Amino acid sequence: MKYILTLAAVLTIQQAQAQIGLIMGGTRAAVSVATLAARQKKAKAAAPKDAAPKAEGAAATPTLGRGVTLFTYHGENVQRKRTTEATFKGKGGPEILALEALLEQRHQALLADSTASVLTPEQLTALTTAARTAATARPDWNYAPYQQELAFYQKEEQRRQPAAQPVPAK
Repeated sequence: MKYILTLAAVLTIQQAQAQIGLIMGGTRAAVSVATLAARQKKAKAAAPKDAAPKAEGAAATPTLGRGVTLFTYHGENVQRKRTTEATFKGKGGPEILALEALLEQRHQALLADSTASVLTPEQLTALTTAARTAATARPDWNYAPYQQELAFYQKEEQRRQPAAQPVPAK
């Protein structure tokens, strides 16, 4: 009799463990579904309300981020990030605005004359110093658009450099 009760207990425990495994798996699945639904609801709430629905088959445009726009110069798209004082909550606002002001001066110089210098060594030093200061003051800010814009101005300066130097006579 003792063996029969032991066998019944072992079989019952094994079935109970199988049922608990199913319940735990179902619970994990329900939590995953709830998390996914919350993320989708949050993303939908963050989307602009006035955006028109996209037509099917239309090419998706990349998300640039808050305050980031594209400008095109000689067929090359470059990101520009400009913000307002109202955008900043916390530290680092004046440093970031100073960096943006220096980049805006370079942008205006780029558009003003197609042969003049865009980025002198002194201006490059001032920009890199401002970028370091801003990154120190607010390390969690997205500096990628500023870096891309500065790299574009450096490349444009290199392109314009030979045109600015006179050709030696033979």
